[in-house]
Amino acid sequence: MKNVVTTGFRRVKPADIQHAQLRERANPEMQAAHTELFVATKGSEQVGLLSLDFPPLPQPLELYEVFVVSERRCQGIGAFLLEQAEMVGRRRGYRSIQLKPHPLDPEQRQEHLVEWYSRHGYSRSSSAPDFMSKIL
Repeated sequence: MKNVVTTGFRRVKPADIQHAQLRERANPEMQAAHTELFVATKGSEQVGLLSLDFPPLPQPLELYEVFVVSERRCQGIGAFLLEQAEMVGRRRGYRSIQLKPHPLDPEQRQEHLVEWYSRHGYSRSSSAPDFMSKIL
C-alpha cells in the first residue's frame, strides 16, 4: 500500500461534511434507511468519504461508495477507507461485504475499478455477476 496520509476516521452526518466534493457525494436523498457515512481526515482536512449500508444480519454489509477528493487521490486513502469498511463490518458481526463496482467519477473506467477491488481481495459473485464480494 502507498504512503497513507490519513490520520483519522469517523462517522459523520451529512451536515458535518465540510469539503464541497464530499458534501456533493453525501446527498441524503441517495441514502438508504440503513446508510451511514464516514470520513477520512488528514489533520482537520476531510479527504475521503465512505458510505455503507447496514442491512439486517445475516445479509452482507453493502459498500455503497468510496470517494476520495480529487487533489488527494493516489495516496492510499481509498485503500484506507476500504480497510475501515471491512473493520467496521467485522465489528458489527457481518460475515461478508458486497459492492457493485460502478464509477461515479467520469475520470474512472469500470475495468480499472474492478481491478482495484480485485487487488484488495474482492471477487465477482457467481450468483450476481454485477457484484463483487469479500468474506470478512
